[in-house]
Amino acid sequence: MKKYNVLIYIYSEKRLFEYISFSKILNKEFNIIILSNFSISQLFLDELTSLGIQFINLIEIHKKHDKPLISRIVHKYFNFLAKFKRTNLGQKLFEVSEERLYLYYSKLISSIISEHTISIYVTAFDTTYSIQELGFIFGAKQCNTPIFLAYIINYHPENNYAIIQNNQNYLNNRLSCEYERNIFNQYEHLTYKNVHFYQAYLYKILAKYNMIPQVAWMQGGGFSDIVSVPNKHTYNLYRDFNISDNKLIILPDLSMQELFKSYITKASIKSYIVNKYNLESKKIILVGLANWYEHGLADIQTHREIIDYTLSATFQFHQEYSVLVTLHPSMEKENYLYIEEKYNVKILDERLFNILPCVDFYLADQSSTVIWSVLLEIKTLVIAVFKNFHLFDYLSSVKVVQDKNRLKDELSNLLNLNLDFSNDLKLLSKNEIFHDHIEQMYIDCLNKIIKYNQ
Repeated sequence: MKKYNVLIYIYSEKRLFEYISFSKILNKEFNIIILSNFSISQLFLDELTSLGIQFINLIEIHKKHDKPLISRIVHKYFNFLAKFKRTNLGQKLFEVSEERLYLYYSKLISSIISEHTISIYVTAFDTTYSIQELGFIFGAKQCNTPIFLAYIINYHPENNYAIIQNNQNYLNNRLSCEYERNIFNQYEHLTYKNVHFYQAYLYKILAKYNMIPQVAWMQGGGFSDIVSVPNKHTYNLYRDFNISDNKLIILPDLSMQELFKSYITKASIKSYIVNKYNLESKKIILVGLANWYEHGLADIQTHREIIDYTLSATFQFHQEYSVLVTLHPSMEKENYLYIEEKYNVKILDERLFNILPCVDFYLADQSSTVIWSVLLEIKTLVIAVFKNFHLFDYLSSVKVVQDKNRLKDELSNLLNLNLDFSNDLKLLSKNEIFHDHIEQMYIDCLNKIIKYNQ
């Protein structure tokens, strides 16, 4: 039986583990080629090779094929040239530079698709600021290769809006040059709360190649063919943003396979964790710290203040519970070792989805992992003091605290409260996505897409 070739683009090293697990799932049925912007350890590389999974490192390709000269010049002198970005000349310069890169990446992925006879391209985004990823989307479409969006993060326009809402490059105002005003006025219908998703010159590039997305602020609004979403609630959210029903399919997110494996072995995992971290109590409060500083949304002082009132709230429970801390993948553990002694906590080495099923309570910031804790029917308190994106307002079992002075009381109340998870589990499609045949769901989906596009 013929095995089709699947190209998977890994956009971030922090998501490597999820994509490797996903590749192993698909490898039973397909030939897998992984494309990434970074090198991986020899251990990972040897494992992939032993499984017959091919790894393509873009860094090595760039060494052999220089990026366009003007793009290299703009990159080298970016800090200086960025001062003139909001002038007509500056916009034109960035337009020319980014267009050359756009075509460079388009040709690059087209050659990979052609050389490896790729049947489907798997990525996470079809609307993005990244000129590389936009170029890859364009190249795949030029090759008539279907594009599948794998769901890996809890996505909402508010996420990106929080990052760029005050960035003048995305605003049409009195500081805008004529070039920007003309283009921003043309695409005003694509704004979210009066903020543009793309800078003006990028709109112009995408328009030139007929690649302006129908919905700029939502994944699936671009030129993907099929978009996976992890539950019925997210399905309805995407529909509310005018993503077509024909594109949407409910599939577990890329971490669900590992989460389920941990769930069915949670007793042994808990025993391992208690022994490894020498926990005095087998009852566990897990604190998920957010990457406000690493994400550029807070300075280091504010970031540490958030950590302080978060972990201080757990002090009163130390005799009854052991307190463990999990860091976002973008947070380097060595930068946070001080909290272990200061707050009498332990920072986990393990990935969250390996540990979460065996904890008794989850205290988290506004992380997509809150969805996991609800699926596991774990009491969850969300801290929304610094910012509140209202990501979990639809979940009745999740309690949200916005006043840091109320954090201790809310934590205490929730620990002693009996919760009904039944309605939330329906919204999160637990019966459809949390089981032992996740692998087959993905295999069937990709086969269907490939055969439809033959």
